[in-house]
Amino acid sequence: MRFRLLLRRLFTGAISMCMLVLQDVPATSAEPELPFLQVGKDYHIGFPKDRSPFVYSTSGITESYEKRPDGTKANRRPAQWSMNVTLDIFHVTQLSAGSWILVEHPASPKDYALWVGKHRAALRLTNADNLDAESLAISKTYASKEIRTTQTWINLDHAVTIKPVSKESLNMTTQ
Repeated sequence: MRFRLLLRRLFTGAISMCMLVLQDVPATSAEPELPFLQVGKDYHIGFPKDRSPFVYSTSGITESYEKRPDGTKANRRPAQWSMNVTLDIFHVTQLSAGSWILVEHPASPKDYALWVGKHRAALRLTNADNLDAESLAISKTYASKEIRTTQTWINLDHAVTIKPVSKESLNMTTQ
């Protein structure tokens, strides 16, 4: 009985997730219902944690060491680690009827962190007068990184937060 209930929940979640991203998209001639969004701008778009279609999970095993008082290292048992990365920064490329939008994002989930770093660097460059030469060079390098992207239609009826990308939204208020 528990197995059936679990299977039903997994199936229902998968169906609703497919509807979030893959439903037929309305024609672009209809009036968008999202006047606060602008094509060409970047936004934080957050989905419920258990329903986000843009989550990358990975895990592994790494060596671990114990540092002794005399400064030497002693091998310990390997340590397991896991990481979940949720993409929430998107570039809006097209508005459609209703709450559908076409967004651009990294084609590979492995590039999610690089995508965020690129946005942080671009924001840092908006206040380049306060950067030293080394920080300026590093920011320019990251901001100019080429990341292979793809586009996905998403329905914002499922989003819980939508806000423009800013220094505050990237926790860069002191930088």
